Amino acid sequence: MRKKFHAIQYLLQLSWNTCKWHIGIVILDSLLVSVLAILWTVLPSWIVEAYQTQTYGRLYGNVGVLLIGSLSLRGFSVWCRNKIKIYNQEIKNEMDTRLDEKIMKMDYGQTEMPQIIDLKEKAIWTFENYGGITYFVQYIAGGCASLITVIWCIMILVPHVTFMVILMLCSYMILMILAGRYRRQCDDQYWNRVTPLNRKFLYLTWNVAHNYECGKDLRIYDAVPMVEGQMNTMRQQWRDVEFAYHKKLWKNDSITSVIRILVLIMVSLTIVYQNVSLSISVLCISTMIQFLSEIERFLSNTSNVFQMATYGEYVVDFLEIDVEEEEEKILYLQRTKEYTIEFRHVSFHYPGEEKLVLKDISFIWEKGNKTAIVGRNRAGKTTVVKLLCRLYKPTSGEILLNGKAIQDYSLSEYQNFLGVVFQDFKLFPFSIQDNIIMDQKLDRQWLEVLYRAYGVEA
Repeated sequence: MRKKFHAIQYLLQLSWNTCKWHIGIVILDSLLVSVLAILWTVLPSWIVEAYQTQTYGRLYGNVGVLLIGSLSLRGFSVWCRNKIKIYNQEIKNEMDTRLDEKIMKMDYGQTEMPQIIDLKEKAIWTFENYGGITYFVQYIAGGCASLITVIWCIMILVPHVTFMVILMLCSYMILMILAGRYRRQCDDQYWNRVTPLNRKFLYLTWNVAHNYECGKDLRIYDAVPMVEGQMNTMRQQWRDVEFAYHKKLWKNDSITSVIRILVLIMVSLTIVYQNVSLSISVLCISTMIQFLSEIERFLSNTSNVFQMATYGEYVVDFLEIDVEEEEEKILYLQRTKEYTIEFRHVSFHYPGEEKLVLKDISFIWEKGNKTAIVGRNRAGKTTVVKLLCRLYKPTSGEILLNGKAIQDYSLSEYQNFLGVVFQDFKLFPFSIQDNIIMDQKLDRQWLEVLYRAYGVEA
């Protein structure tokens, strides 16, 4: 529970820092909806009373207030919701930016740890697809507005109804709280089961079936039936989860609906038998209907807040992962004609694993020589290059450049010294020039010489 409240605090702070008007506008819109509900609860009884007493001035005045007030509140609410859409996009962009920056700035070794990969997928997938921070704020504001409306309804009802009516309404509230708790448990079980299925199914859909790069392999190896079989299996698993989930919800909602109807009938009969005026009866019954609706809305919003807080925990846990910042070294690489790279008794295992990929490796590379590293798949060939690029640190041993450990050199200076092309290299969606210089300030004249040498038009 403490983690949930920490996630709520973190996400509200993020919303406030990104767009200070967002929370205020959301709360205002929720209050407008609440005031509109109260308006339609109270004024009809005044209209009935004015009609009974034939005070037509009050009758027309109340009707006018009801119509003008409703139109004004509804119009203001529409304006608020248009603003909320704009602010929602700003906050979503900020959240995406923070997640992207975190992913790009993490230590490379962390990006390949299974538990961090899983946490990243949960943070991005569940939170982005099932609400995000914008809905999270709206659920909180909606819950607060519903609570205010419930309090107003109680204040209206108390002077006009008996203790028995209050007792029935309190009993209904307790039953709804229990029903809401059961529904939240069903939601937790549902999302815990369906989220991994959704992630796997979408991976097969977008990364395999819809990916043209996989097309030749699917056809050459006749893998289409296998992929279709996997997708059909996941669809069936998803149907089973959905059926079990909605079966539980149907039972829960049916029971609560029956209880609500019984409470409504019993309270209405109790009010009628009190021999109160028609206007008071209309006021009490309409207020009671509004009360029951707002209780359900309040509990629904509360359940959604805790559900979103669970998703928020993934986001907060991911954003708060400690990133080891490498201390900037002051040793710069001396440009010489001779370079020697030495692996001295280097051993390495990947983060979270114990099996050594490289064990006591030693060799020397000298400038002017060409070296080919040959081995089976997963023998550690690419790992050697990653260690050389300082994407990982050796578990033991050291890598030397001109007799000094590569960790002693300035990271940017050292990596500029290397020219590396991996087998799974990526071209970024930028211009050719940007892919070449990578935001480095290079002489334009040098670039033109480079373009001419390789037959590229500037």
